[in-house]
Amino acid sequence: MLRWLTSATSGAFSTAGIAWVLLPGGVVIDHDLPSQFPASNRVEFHVTVHKGALDYFGRLHFDLPDGVALHPIQTAGGSFSSDPHSASATVSWLSLPENDPFTLKMELDATGANQGEHQVNWQFAFVENNTRQVIEIDAMHFRVGPSETAAREDVTESVAEQKGDQTTPLPRCTRTITALDSDEGFRVQLAIEHLPEGQFSKLVETLPLGCTPQTGSSGTSVCTHSDQTLQFLWFESPLGRQTLEYTLPRCTLSEVEEIYGVLSFVMSEESHEIAVINPGNIGLTQDIEQVNELNTSKNGVSYRVQIAAGHSEVVTDYFAEMFDFAPRVSVERHEGWLKYTTGGFDIYDSARNERERLTANHDFRGPFVAAYIGGHRITVQHALSLTDQGWLP
Repeated sequence: MLRWLTSATSGAFSTAGIAWVLLPGGVVIDHDLPSQFPASNRVEFHVTVHKGALDYFGRLHFDLPDGVALHPIQTAGGSFSSDPHSASATVSWLSLPENDPFTLKMELDATGANQGEHQVNWQFAFVENNTRQVIEIDAMHFRVGPSETAAREDVTESVAEQKGDQTTPLPRCTRTITALDSDEGFRVQLAIEHLPEGQFSKLVETLPLGCTPQTGSSGTSVCTHSDQTLQFLWFESPLGRQTLEYTLPRCTLSEVEEIYGVLSFVMSEESHEIAVINPGNIGLTQDIEQVNELNTSKNGVSYRVQIAAGHSEVVTDYFAEMFDFAPRVSVERHEGWLKYTTGGFDIYDSARNERERLTANHDFRGPFVAAYIGGHRITVQHALSLTDQGWLP
């Protein structure tokens, strides 16, 4: 299964907001399905396709979870069909719309779904260079019923009621993922707090296919590994914070983002389960430099070529794997975006020539020259006026 970069434009992968997917040929697909459904369990959302140079056949296919239906509102001229027996829906075009981008508006109806986490698997099929391609896109994730925060509060209130005024802190487990120094895999650290002392507890990490863990520290737990699960057991939970660690030396960024963990414990003679929290972004590798390290001319003006933008950090091997581009990549936060640039030039013509070279040799979507002064972005026109350099298209 081919997988491509998914990046949230207002939050993480499964949060409410827009998630965009970059496909071959410069095609970009956006969606704004929220991660938490309202009480009605019905949500209208949009899928926007930036088709690039594609003109011919196109198809979006959705595999739906049990109890969930997809209804068309606006299909941009596409033909909609659904099959309740296979829980799937399809929008297809014999010829993709002329507009670029074009947007579909649909409703996801989860009134028949159970409470909890669900996902919609989907794919985009298209014809490029007379060859039909089918691309599996990272799933859309959403939750029906109370949010995880509300569920945690419900458990806390239940425990407090059983113990009177003495509220016992609810256990929690936080996952932190960082890139290994070798840029070949990732380190996973798990911090567990407030386990009920002397009770049975268990932490299970479900790993993506092909990711084989190497245990670094299991604390006072008994650690076992079987198939795609890594399990930490406490027959009598100790007092205090527990810190666990393992590495995934041969996993990619998209794979480690699929890790799902559950902490099980006994409190007040009742069994509880909570999801592992992943609070931070995956750390960038050391190959990504900061924009304040740019080469600058004597008057402080410099130029770089922007090759991509998104709202989630990616490691630099993404550009090598997806675009066959090995040089160093810089990342900067600008106007709510993470912008990825390459090169460092004090003359505009040199940056423009690099842009042309990248356009000819790599499948970037519209690279362009960006200008800076003192490490801050300015318009290219302003930069040229400061340096008395001429502009070239």
